[in-house]
Amino acid sequence: MLRKSRKRPIQKRSFLLFELLLAMGLLILCFFPMVKTHLGIARENLKEVHAIKQEEAIRMAMYELKRNLHEHKHGWEELMKGVENDTYTLTKAEQSTKNSGESGMIILAHVKKEKITRRIYVEKALDHAR
Repeated sequence: MLRKSRKRPIQKRSFLLFELLLAMGLLILCFFPMVKTHLGIARENLKEVHAIKQEEAIRMAMYELKRNLHEHKHGWEELMKGVENDTYTLTKAEQSTKNSGESGMIILAHVKKEKITRRIYVEKALDHAR
């Protein structure tokens, strides 16, 4: 008795929408931590670059201020009243006179672009040209 076995037809089942969404969700869950780390590193690098650029702008403004003071581009009377520039503003904070008759003052330098304030001591130069 030989029985002929019947071959059952193989039934191909299509993917369900739920299975597809579940697979995509698992991929996203695995992908997100990898991307999050790199985005955090990039964000920290941008913060460092911004801090370096800000520090450079402050140093350049202070360099310009000190160069102008050294080259006597701002006279003593002008410093007493206050100086306004595109880069900085100078205002008199306090004035002092030494025993030898020399005069000096502390000025406040406000760097406009970066909104910082520095205190600088300036002495009145003696006029040796006369």
